[in-house]
Amino acid sequence: MRDETLRLSLPAAGAPTERPIAIAVVAMGGQGGGVLTEWIVKLAEDQGWVAQSTSVPGVAQRTGATIYYVEMMPPLDGRRPILSLMPTPGDVDIVMASEFMEAGRSILRGIVTPDRTTLIASNHRSLAIAEKMAPGNGIADKSKVTDAIGVTAKKKIIFDMDALAVKARMPVRGRSMPRSGGPKREMPPLFPSRRIQDQRQSCPHRRTIIG
Repeated sequence: MRDETLRLSLPAAGAPTERPIAIAVVAMGGQGGGVLTEWIVKLAEDQGWVAQSTSVPGVAQRTGATIYYVEMMPPLDGRRPILSLMPTPGDVDIVMASEFMEAGRSILRGIVTPDRTTLIASNHRSLAIAEKMAPGNGIADKSKVTDAIGVTAKKKIIFDMDALAVKARMPVRGRSMPRSGGPKREMPPLFPSRRIQDQRQSCPHRRTIIG
């Protein structure tokens, strides 16, 4: 894969400062990306760190993919850091994608880089509209994403999140959506356990939504 990153030889504006931990979560509607983001922020704040999250909702393809972005770091000498609102190519430490092609989209966006990023992704598929509309077999080739991950990610953790969630009776996809390529199955109850609901209610931090 050709590296088309634009590099400018500009002098440093000042002394280097500590970098925040940057996490991008890419999830489709109903998969709990917002809840996961709240848990991450709550974990950081409980340790005395400053944390900020933003989200950019998607409206196209399947249920629309939303990018959740979190930056967090400890305060320095009592001063609160200024954190970014959007992921920048080359500056993201962890990318989590709840569907395999969304992992591929993250690579196309440039937020998965070989010198920095750990990619945590599910290898199950939820077919896009174009894949469903194509005559015959229009399913995209997963091997291209697999090859790209091997080139662009510093470290990869790939597993079937959908199968794990179904086994735990907590699906990561729409309740009425059948598994790609298989028969429709009876889904678990719509509402999660009381313990999960309590965890959601214990995350009152504010989140910025960019439209």
